[in-house]
Amino acid sequence: MKFLITKSQYNILKEVTVNPGKFSNNSQGEAFSAIMNYDDIPVKDLINKVKRYFKTVAYIDISKMSDQDILAYLNSLKYESRTKKRSKLYSIGIVSGLSYYLSKSFKKLTKNKYGLEYYVESFDSFVSFWFFDPEIRDFVGRIVCEESDILPNSISITLSEVDRGLIGQGYGTKIYLSLLEKYKYVMSDKILYNESLNMWVNSLPRYCNVWAKLKNEEGFFKITNKDFISPDLVKYYVASYEKDI
Repeated sequence: MKFLITKSQYNILKEVTVNPGKFSNNSQGEAFSAIMNYDDIPVKDLINKVKRYFKTVAYIDISKMSDQDILAYLNSLKYESRTKKRSKLYSIGIVSGLSYYLSKSFKKLTKNKYGLEYYVESFDSFVSFWFFDPEIRDFVGRIVCEESDILPNSISITLSEVDRGLIGQGYGTKIYLSLLEKYKYVMSDKILYNESLNMWVNSLPRYCNVWAKLKNEEGFFKITNKDFISPDLVKYYVASYEKDI
């Protein structure tokens, strides 16, 4: 028996097969892979939007590019090698601005209280969030989660990443907190990089309650500034605006 899925669903499946604690270092490329979903967007409309972006926003003349050239350019943006090219078309500002412009044109963006806009794609139990900052009109990061039945109205993060040029500007915290607008409990991956671990033990406790689920222990241990829990003892973390679990 064969099952047919859309390209956006395939992208989600590809993301969640990354080993726990791992992440793709080409989030901008993955953003274009999601945007260029021909099942949802007519190719001609996509090409026309690209032309309009460069004419009215980026102010770069691409009149000598054929429609096929534009499609080839968009396809090249899916790959990390684009960062090594010297053309203005491949500069970080131009590419990131284009991803926001196309998402604004073709995706249903939702604005949250943290000043970010995002759209959501889902397949089976997985949910993928793509975030943009409308003030700078740029793509800022993404997060992929799996719905969980461990806690009521909960979700478990399987992949997260902030665009490299924006690391250290607080977008990671805003992205994580954005999930708490939709879910009562947000749980971490079971294996964390140092950056993600810092998010759970230092950043998030400033804005919400965070608990640690200890290995071989019943219940949850609340994280406070006075307590230190070795990450080696933690199975996963939970964040929530709720007072208790």
